[in-house]
Amino acid sequence: DPRLLPYGTKLDIPGIGTRIVDDTGGAKKKSAKKGICHIDIRFSSHNAARRFGSKWLNVKVLGKPNP
Repeated sequence: DPRLLPYGTKLDIPGIGTRIVDDTGGAKKKSAKKGICHIDIRFSSHNAARRFGSKWLNVKVLGKPNP
């Protein structure tokens, strides 16, 4: 949901580094109320994404864009 993580938000993702939100979806709103968000990370290849796998991580929001 772009209200939770607007386009342009900078995230620090453990094992990945800094990424910028450039796509959003509207699912998982109930979990977001508990401080849990589902994010998908774009990788350069399918194999890289499979190597990283599916994980529970504490992602730090570094900054949201100014309105």
